[in-house]
Parts: sequence; C-alpha cells; structure tokens
Amino acid sequence: MSSLDKKRCAKCSMVVLEVFTKIMQDLMRHTKVKAKDLYNSIEKNAPFRRRLNKSELIMVDTLLTNEYTEIDVSLSYKIIVNFFQLHIPPPSRQWGTNPIDTEIGIGEDIERIRRERNSFVHKVNANISDSFFHNFFDTFIEVGKRIDKFLQKSPSDGYAHIVKQYQTCVLDPEYENKLLVARADIEQLEENYRFALENPRKEIHVFEGKSTKAAIEKIRADEAHNPKESYTKLKIVIHDVDDNEEVVTLINSLKENLNSENINLIRAEKGSIIVFIDVKNIIVLDDDLFKSEVSTFIQNLFKLCNLTSYIKTHASAVIASAEEEFEESTITLPDKATGKCLIGDNGRVIVNIEVKNNVFHSPDSLNITLNGFFKTLVMKGKGRNMLGNTDIYAELVQSENFCYTEEAFVQAQIPVKYNLPVSVELRQEFSIKAYRNKPPKINSCIKIGNKLVFIDFINNRINICNVDGIEIHNICLPRYQPLFLTEVNSNTVAVSCTDQKTILIINISTASVTIEKIETAGFCRGITYDDDNLYVVIDESRIQVMDLTGKLIRTIPLRSSRISDITVDRKRLVCIDDRSIDYCSLEGELIQKFENAKYQDLCRVSTDNEGNAYVTNRKTNTVVVASDDGCHYRELLTDSDGLNTPHGIYFDKKENTLLVCNKNDGKAFLFDVKGN
Repeated sequence: MSSLDKKRCAKCSMVVLEVFTKIMQDLMRHTKVKAKDLYNSIEKNAPFRRRLNKSELIMVDTLLTNEYTEIDVSLSYKIIVNFFQLHIPPPSRQWGTNPIDTEIGIGEDIERIRRERNSFVHKVNANISDSFFHNFFDTFIEVGKRIDKFLQKSPSDGYAHIVKQYQTCVLDPEYENKLLVARADIEQLEENYRFALENPRKEIHVFEGKSTKAAIEKIRADEAHNPKESYTKLKIVIHDVDDNEEVVTLINSLKENLNSENINLIRAEKGSIIVFIDVKNIIVLDDDLFKSEVSTFIQNLFKLCNLTSYIKTHASAVIASAEEEFEESTITLPDKATGKCLIGDNGRVIVNIEVKNNVFHSPDSLNITLNGFFKTLVMKGKGRNMLGNTDIYAELVQSENFCYTEEAFVQAQIPVKYNLPVSVELRQEFSIKAYRNKPPKINSCIKIGNKLVFIDFINNRINICNVDGIEIHNICLPRYQPLFLTEVNSNTVAVSCTDQKTILIINISTASVTIEKIETAGFCRGITYDDDNLYVVIDESRIQVMDLTGKLIRTIPLRSSRISDITVDRKRLVCIDDRSIDYCSLEGELIQKFENAKYQDLCRVSTDNEGNAYVTNRKTNTVVVASDDGCHYRELLTDSDGLNTPHGIYFDKKENTLLVCNKNDGKAFLFDVKGN
C-alpha cells in the first residue's frame, strides 16, 4: 500500500467516522423527539428490539444518559426508518433502495451515508485510488449542502464546509495512522479461511468481522427460544473484481442457478460486487457447513458469471450481516388512538378507533392526537397519495354498538366485498420423471386444456403430460435454459430463456420451434400473453410489449428494480418481486400493493376470474392468495398439502383449477378451487 493510498484512506475515514455519525445524530435531534422518549418507544416495540444485536441494545440504553451522542450510523438508520417516518422525508422509492444520481432527497442521502459507511468498513485494505477519492468528496460535499439546508445550518459551519476542509487538510503521520486503525476497528475483519477456484485459477480469501459474529450470537439466542427453520440475511462483498452493470445484471438473472437448498440469492449490487443472500440458520451455526456452503456459492458465482479479477493470484470476499439492508418501516398508530380501517361504499374510508377519554379534556389535545393519526394514515401509503388530490372532509362521530371484543368488532362492521377462494381439493398429484438420470428442477408450469406443461430448467427441456399424469413428450432445448412460459394458444407457448436473452415460440403439439426466435434487449424473465401481444420483464426493471415476431410496441417502466414475474389481468399488470405483489396500470403506475413480512420469497404469480392473485412463497412452503385490491389474503396451501419449495403456479380460469409445482422434488399438484 502506497503512502498516497494511506493518506487518501485516512481523509475519507475522517468523513466516515466523524461526519457521517454526527449527521445521523443531528437528524435525530432535529425531530425534536427527546432521547428519553425515543428510549421508551423502543422499549415498548418488542419486534424492533428483537432485530437488534447485543451492542445495539447497549447503545439504546445510552439514550437515557448520553442522549444521541453514542448512537452509530447503523443504529441511527434503523431508528430513523422505524420511529421518525413523520419527521424525516423517506426516499422517493423505498428504504434500502440504492439511490440513482438524480434522486437527491434527504432519504436518499441517508441511504448514501449508510451505504458508503458500510462499503468503507468492509474494505480489506486501505487502497484508495485518486479517482475514488475525488468522487467520494464531490459526492459528500453535495450531500453535506443538502443536509445543511434541511438542518438549517449556515454554510460557514455546516457539514459541506467540514467535508471540504477534510479533503485538503494535512495530516501528521501519527493521526493518520490512528484514523486507519479506527476504520479497521469498526468491523475488525479477520481472514477466516481460504479456498481455491479451479477456473479461473486463483485463491479466494474469506474475511468475517464483528457484524457476522454478532449475527451468529443473535441467532444462537433466538434459536434457543424458538428452534424453527429460519434464515439470516448476509452479504458477501467480493473485492478486486469487475463490477460493471452488465455483470451485476447477469448475477441477478441467475438466481435459479445460484440458489441451493441452504442459500438463496436475494440480489446483487455494484460497489465491488455485493451479493445479498439468505442462509439457513442451522448452516450459519455450524462453522464447517457454513464454510462449505459459502465456498460453493462463491465458486458457482465465479463460474457462472465469469467474474474478472484485477489481481491474478487471488480475490477477497467479506461476509457481513445484511439485516439493516432490508430494514422496513414499522408504521404504528399514536399510542392514544388504536383501531381498524375499513373501506366503505361510495369512496368512504371508515376508521374505527378507540380514544382515551383524557384526550377530550381540551380541543388542543384532541387536535394533536387526530393530526398525528392522519399523518400516520397518509404515511402508510409509502409515498402514494391514498386520499386523492382534493380537500378531504372527515366526520368524527361516536361509534354506535361498539363492542370491545375482536369478534364483535368485526361483526359490527360492513366489510368490503371480496371473493377469496374458500377451499381447495386435490384432484391429481404428479411426479415429473428424471431425465437421463438427472432429477428435474421445475421452475414454471401452465395448463392448456388437458395438457400440463412444465419447464425443467436444469435439464433444458419442456415436459408435457396430460391431466392423468401420462407423459406425452419432452421438448429438448440443448442450447437454451428455459425459465418462464406463457400460453399463446391451445397449441403454442412462449418461453423466456433468461441467460440467452431469447424468447422461443414453441408448438407443443409438434414439439417444434415454429416461429423465429426473438432476441431481447436484456435478460428476459416473467412473460405473459394478452390481446395478441407478449409482455416480457426485461432486466427486472421494465416490461417490453412486443408482437410474436419480436417487433417492439412499447416499453413500460416499473417502480421496482426486482420484478421477476408478471401476468395481465383485466387491463392491468400484476407484478411480483420477492417481497410484494404490485397491481399496476398498463402504463406501469402503481395502483395497489400487497406485502406481508412473513412472505419474503415470492416466485411466480397467476390470477383467477375475480382478479385474486395467487403466488408461491418458497421459504414458507405456501401458496398465498391476495384479493384484487391487495387488502385481504389467505394461505391457501401449505407443506401439509405436499408443498416443498413450491415454485411454478397457474390458475386455469375455464375450469377453476390451480396447478402448483415444487421446484426440487419433481412433484406437481392439480387442485379444484372452491369460492364463496
């Protein structure tokens, strides 16, 4: 490491260690919420406390004695996301999203601070290039200006001025060394083990630090009280490799190939290469198994994605906790008002609440309580205008016949009419045969009349059988790896081959590719056919509409950058990423959204005649059905119905049947669905 590298790293470290921490603490102070009151709120929020590790819980205790001065960037971020939604503007998309250059709100700048801090502490050395150094200071001088404006700081003593001074200051060798030691001490990275890659021939040095050890300690404590199968979110930061956008997109397109029984890829990002994964807790707790699984995952990553390393002999991989990357806002009602909300007739929203009697002692007390309640209601929309563009009139009335039991409360209200299915009955179970002694991996399925069509991506084939389970034929695609498919007509399907950026139009009655292949502008994933057009997810971030010759008609931008599957239902798009169902207009505007913290691994989506969306959730071994407005849901199928890593799903609207397939064991099930 050169002396110039050390100087540049030390100056960046001053910003990361001092300025970032003070900015986050100042943002919390700016809310005017007393540290003691925040402490009490955290104490009452058991779900939030359970997500904190031991050192973070100790920091929370310092709120009583030292106010905000001991809270680090990581915990500050979690607090802002969960407790200061009404005080600090969130990002224009959502917390945890990597902001683009044109997104310059306070929420996005908080994300920039958190991400840069994490990137810095997970560096295995102090090598800082001149271009990185200047880009770092250019970025955070501008961030400082925006933070100063928000905090109403004068330019002469604001954060932009401090960052600018740090860029040009002269450091004596002793202080420079202290800064470098302090940076390394945050995560205390240690090389845990090494393993060799065959192709390319090089060694991978694997490092772990404090965050990983804290995560493991927390898992042990949680497992002791609740010993069920669950996952931990980790990230692998691979240094000294090419991290261009195409490489990152390729990694994200290969989830199906990289996933294993114990590790699931969530997403990859730039910044070296950052790969977010879910790992079974039982694996994390066994050191040898953990090393083996991570080594295999990294080997597959280099092999499948052809990662290019800048150093001939080795590359470094840092394993760290990633829980805060998926921090979600927990919106709660003010503690004086609790209740439920029902959508009424004629555009009314009926909100039933209990209000403590002492709130009515003065008009000011009542106004403050209701004001906080409605701010919370608006924030629940996550940036979406839930209440329209005109003035809103609310009528406050005493609820008649109000009972204090949950059952009576529900009976006293008139709910929205919705038509979720009531039950299912198994009609037929199928076993997809191995192909050339290689077990199948079933990713997608559809039902066309009496034919069932399955994609076996690991064997590069399409398997077709009838509803009695008798195999009709296999269509082999030796140069393609199919992942998604859709019905075009009674004899034809369209298949997207993600890695090859190709859509195949296949006649399943003659087993031939009948129309010229369509090459796509990016990695093609979910695909559906409606009104003589194909709708294809490209690079998980947009939908391209094209005819069957591949002629592009239009492109639909999407709010999420992780969309995997889609269908068109009643002139709207139903899209899923791994955590939510988005109901969008055909122009891509979000109309409704369904999400639930329990379901974090959605795979495929299909809809019925009522507009209900059926999704497979792999980790929980369930099929979930959500109403067409996203407000109601039901677990329709579970592992007790035979589900084991369910993946493909298809609703036959003509026969009211549901086809579901497991990914790994070759099992598929056809259910009759019964409605209200």
